[in-house]
Amino acid sequence: MRKNFYEIFEEIENAKDTGTRVEILRKNASPALLQYFRNVYNPRIRFCVETIPQYKSEDVPVGMSFTSIDMELRRDYLFQEGHPKRPANLPKKRLDEILIQMLEALEAKDAKILAEMFQKKVSYPSITRALVESAFPNQI
Repeated sequence: MRKNFYEIFEEIENAKDTGTRVEILRKNASPALLQYFRNVYNPRIRFCVETIPQYKSEDVPVGMSFTSIDMELRRDYLFQEGHPKRPANLPKKRLDEILIQMLEALEAKDAKILAEMFQKKVSYPSITRALVESAFPNQI
């Protein structure tokens, strides 16, 4: 069973050294995790999300959310400036509605991680661009 992103990130935070953190990242590697890190750390990827709209964060038991970040990342192109699949006339109001739906369908900790991705930040201090590049060279 695949771990939630927050479970992976918390495991990295609790690791004692960089080697162990790199190992944890590699052990949990997935196309979605790599895409997440590209979205955060690749400067060519820009999001049109200026602020995160208010959303309701439900306290759902682990594994019982409607979806996962893996699934929601399939729609991240809607928020990327200049993405070829993004509809040119998609109104900001509709984008906000889609983002709220995405965030409310996730477990609270994963929703926070996804919301921060759109702001190009990671609130786990141990997870840096250098760490990610050590684990996944030339993939970000």
